[in-house]
Amino acid sequence: LWLSAMCIFALIRYLHYRTFNLATASYQKIISFSKVQAVMIFVTGSIWGAAGLIFFDPEELQNVVFIILAFVCMIAASLASLSSRSITFSLFAIPVTVPLIINMFLQEQIFYLWMGFGFTAYLLASFTFSLNLSRVVHNSLKLKYENLDLIVDLKAQTEKANTANKEKSRFLAATSHDLRQPLHAVNLFYEILKQKVTEPEQLEDLENIHRGLDSLNSLLDILFDISRLDAEAVEENKTTFNLGLTLQNLSRQFELDAQQKGIEFNLEREDHLIYSDSDL
Repeated sequence: LWLSAMCIFALIRYLHYRTFNLATASYQKIISFSKVQAVMIFVTGSIWGAAGLIFFDPEELQNVVFIILAFVCMIAASLASLSSRSITFSLFAIPVTVPLIINMFLQEQIFYLWMGFGFTAYLLASFTFSLNLSRVVHNSLKLKYENLDLIVDLKAQTEKANTANKEKSRFLAATSHDLRQPLHAVNLFYEILKQKVTEPEQLEDLENIHRGLDSLNSLLDILFDISRLDAEAVEENKTTFNLGLTLQNLSRQFELDAQQKGIEFNLEREDHLIYSDSDL
């Protein structure tokens, strides 16, 4: 009868397990399934524990040793499969061992009393090991999902950065295009004004304005190139040019600022020919 009950209930647990599909199960169904499994584990442990009462014969030490050895092996095996949830391990280990421990404590022989203490110590050690193993499993799962959350967050931040980068490029392209139109109009006014001005000092001031407009136009070209850098559409255009002349053109942008602030600005220019892209 005991063996039949064990086999029938093992079959029931197997069929119940086969009806569960984790891939399509909802959260509530998973929780419900785990509760039913916990109850079945408790019943299985109770059937095993019944063997400690049914087959216990204090006159046959060989039978008692066999039962203890079987229970020790069952608890050791259940540590690996049930310790992910320590409560589940408890639902199996307690009904397996407690009937046998009580039965040994009720015997008159001092030998069984010591065996009862030893088996109790083994049970407590198993609980401690189960709790430690459960903690390791939970920490591993927690670390796994934290890493998954970090990966998802990193992907979201990367997409956000890419979107912002595209918006920046679009803004720079639109801005450079919009600024070219008034700059082109100012250049036209410069040409008209140049024909009307005859004084040398005024012509020099007008020429400084023109150089400033040229510098502004170059800066807009660079700004537009920045928007194309993201798309890797900028190609270098290397030529041989005078570095001293480049520095002189740059210095004209700062001379007026220096004069307005009362700062003396000097440039010691030397002519050096280099081969590079003057704009970049």
